[in-house]
Amino acid sequence: MSKQLSTAVNFTSPTTKPVRLLSLICLCSLFLGSCSTINELRWKTEYGSSKVVTRERLVIPEEQVDYWTQVKPIVESRCVSCHACFDASCQLKMTSIEGIDRGASKDQVYQTSRLFAASPTRLHIDAQSTQQWRKKAFFPVLNEHKQTAEMNKTAGLVYRFLELKEQHPLPEGDFLPEQLTLGLYRGDVCPSASEFDQYAKANPLWGMPYALPALSAQEQSTLKRWLEQGAVYTPRQPLGDEYQGYIDQWEALLNQDSNKAQLSARYLYEHLFISHLYFPELSDTTYFNIIRSSTPPGVAPDIIASRRPYDDPKVSRVYYRLVPELETVVDKTHNPYAMGLERMQRFKELFFDATFNVSALPGYSLPDTANPFKTYDELPLKSRYSFLIDDSQSIIMQFIKGSVCRGQVAVNVVRDHFWVFFLEPDSHLLDTVATYIDGGYDELALANGTADGDTLVPLGEWRKYAKLEKQKRKYRDIFMSRYFADNPLNLDLVWDGDGTNANASLTVFRHNDSATVEQGLLGNTPQTAWFIDYTLLERIHSLLVAGYDVYGALGHQLISRLHMDFLRMEGETNIINFLPKASRNEVRRQWYRQASDDTIGYLSNTEFDRLIEPDISYTSDDPLQELMMMLKQRVIDTVPTHRDYRLLESPQVVKTLERLESFKGWATQLLPEMSVIKINGETDHYVTLLRNNAHINMSSLFSEGKRKIPAENTVTVLNGVIGSYPNAFWSIPEGHLDLFVDAMLAMNDEADYKRARDQYGIRRTNAQFWDYSDVLHNYLKNDNPTVYGLLDYNRLENR
Repeated sequence: MSKQLSTAVNFTSPTTKPVRLLSLICLCSLFLGSCSTINELRWKTEYGSSKVVTRERLVIPEEQVDYWTQVKPIVESRCVSCHACFDASCQLKMTSIEGIDRGASKDQVYQTSRLFAASPTRLHIDAQSTQQWRKKAFFPVLNEHKQTAEMNKTAGLVYRFLELKEQHPLPEGDFLPEQLTLGLYRGDVCPSASEFDQYAKANPLWGMPYALPALSAQEQSTLKRWLEQGAVYTPRQPLGDEYQGYIDQWEALLNQDSNKAQLSARYLYEHLFISHLYFPELSDTTYFNIIRSSTPPGVAPDIIASRRPYDDPKVSRVYYRLVPELETVVDKTHNPYAMGLERMQRFKELFFDATFNVSALPGYSLPDTANPFKTYDELPLKSRYSFLIDDSQSIIMQFIKGSVCRGQVAVNVVRDHFWVFFLEPDSHLLDTVATYIDGGYDELALANGTADGDTLVPLGEWRKYAKLEKQKRKYRDIFMSRYFADNPLNLDLVWDGDGTNANASLTVFRHNDSATVEQGLLGNTPQTAWFIDYTLLERIHSLLVAGYDVYGALGHQLISRLHMDFLRMEGETNIINFLPKASRNEVRRQWYRQASDDTIGYLSNTEFDRLIEPDISYTSDDPLQELMMMLKQRVIDTVPTHRDYRLLESPQVVKTLERLESFKGWATQLLPEMSVIKINGETDHYVTLLRNNAHINMSSLFSEGKRKIPAENTVTVLNGVIGSYPNAFWSIPEGHLDLFVDAMLAMNDEADYKRARDQYGIRRTNAQFWDYSDVLHNYLKNDNPTVYGLLDYNRLENR
């Protein structure tokens, strides 16, 4: 019923009259609401009122299925791939027992059309009990009526979904039927228990796991027995005393009374609040979160559930506490950050033991609290910047693995493949940046910094900050021209990682609606690169991590995306500045073909381009390519090699993969964005095949397809598996690898791709799908346990 109505109404049609549309929406809502109410009344009459059930037990009988050892492994390996993070279907997060008990919601977190901010529904943050979640309109997926085996089946949604799959397995064939809709924007259908019969009748193939093979008989039996028995569980095992010792040390450091210590801790919290912290001396896979609490160390933490980390905590004193991560780790949100004794010493050196004074603690009033250059003015600038680039991959990964990353519109602000370099922290230029910041506080403000999530006129806000950005660019042009009139502009400005730090250079890959950050310079030379200094790195973090509200309204999300255009152009301009004066405009025009003169203007520095020639010796007629090679050489000692497939043991495999990486041009469009290839041999290998889409420019939010230039597409082949959202799985005998590459290089149409998939692909419908998934995850866990997280299968194609 709801599906038919949503199909009939085109909510995006520019010709739809607002009044008529509003009337129809109200009518639909009333009609659907009445249907739901009738069902609920019937259920209440037949089964009694629903009541939250306490499922935790100190002990369970021996015959009871144990959640932790028997159920949780199945849920993690079969359910979490689609039920994790903000994009969990129906907000049913199965990454923890509390998430299962919380249940589901008909509201979507990623709702780009909402005009007003939504109430946050972050698991373990915005409510602490199932009863509280019921008040936030979450409905149960486990039986909350009379607790009998029969009712646990009848009124338990998880049970009903498993049973539906059992009764209606996937039809035979290579492809899913059309009624199994896929894609990021397919829309959730979220029936309550009383609505399930209608749902099942309309969608018999929509059992769980959705659009994937059914569970094995043993897995199905285990889950069903647990559900029939009431889905009870015992408490979590407590952490060992050794962990508490580390927690005590860190909380003592972060909660000192001096102004200097409090401001330092606040800065660290606002830059680590979405990271997974771990103590390497104890374990690389036991994670913690840093929270703001109203209670001091020694007392149970009481989380301050603000929308953003710099919002007013509404308490007289904030305490920074470390609490265990309670959810299953998934790759799309996993950002590990070591908090060992070495890190503690480094934080003391940069902040707590450094010589500086904080005269007064800043408050939490907007817009000042959203501007890190004002809030942290009295923290040493070099300390802040050194902290950020010490683990630049982790800091930039927050832009990708935070809530902003979901969806094509969110990440189409960056190109598909580019390299990143950083300003040398010991550079004299950094020492003078403080003067530049002092003169441009307002110009460094961010477009989403003052918004409370309900910005209804984003273009008005946008124009205001576009004007500030223009002022900042003019001010920066003057500053840079004066500085480099007296100081050399050469590659000594580029941080070399002190010869040891692999964070000195990064590669970013965009996979249409997601992205990946890797250490080092991967792939063939990309079209563009970024050079990041302190102010740019701080602004990107504030815009996309600290200041971004995933529950915000359309206006908030739009201006966040639009402002990132300026920051991307600043990073690219910083690279262009290293080029000879005569070649800069040519490179700008190449990177932004068909862009407006205004856009080109944002990439230009009038005085700097007229006056400053770099102190770099160029000898070729392609200075950009020459610069990229010199930058690569600058950081060569720190570039890691574990992603280089050329280091694989088999020379024949290497030779064949080199041929694959030569794939260019129009036919690459037939490839998915991200493919995982398992090469089966005496020793199995995994490689990732990425398609890099070329673009005329990145200067528009919409109509990206019109700006693609497939003739310039490239691919990248990497050792191992990168990315959170694979689009295709392949399993190829080593002896067939040449034949597979031949087929890829010879593709002309979809039929050619299909023939390769028929022979080597592991489709969603493949009977061996879950075996492949298990072997893949075991490989990832063994390859690097610290960065390991479960992959997401929502983007797997049906091809």
